[in-house]
Amino acid sequence: MEKQKEHEGEIPPGLAPRLAVTIVVGLGWLGFLVVLLWFYAAELGILKTLAVLVLSIIVVCAILVPIWVYWGLKTAHAWERRRARK
Repeated sequence: MEKQKEHEGEIPPGLAPRLAVTIVVGLGWLGFLVVLLWFYAAELGILKTLAVLVLSIIVVCAILVPIWVYWGLKTAHAWERRRARK
């Protein structure tokens, strides 16, 4: 595993792409919910609609959690060193 270099600015490296992915996934999920509720909710019934909703939340978490956990673990040491210097 490569060492994380300390960053000089306030925004740590790799944050912008992760934010972009998070925004795209969030907007995609909201779009999915609108389509689900507008077109398919009445046909599926309440229980199946809730099941699809819960499954969609699990899928979103499965996409976003590894991205953010990896970034957090990778940058934690740099933040600790920076905080210790202050």
